[in-house]
Amino acid sequence: MPPETAYRRLTERFAKIATIRECSGLLGWDAAVMMPPGGGATRGDQLAVLAGLAHEMLIAPATGDDFLLVVHCCDDMCSAI
Repeated sequence: MPPETAYRRLTERFAKIATIRECSGLLGWDAAVMMPPGGGATRGDQLAVLAGLAHEMLIAPATGDDFLLVVHCCDDMCSAI
């Protein structure tokens, strides 16, 4: 597989992780500013699910595989200079 494909997959994966974290931030802001009483447990569950999703995407074997492929390619390019 070309390193460009691995790099594209990594950037797409990290963009999704960033979006999940942005959603978590918005939920956290809402909890601090506007959430009605009694909503803390449900909001905690929502934040936990989003954190778990982001973590799973980050530690997925495919993430490591793509990262190693891109780094290996960069190492090869640098040593050729």
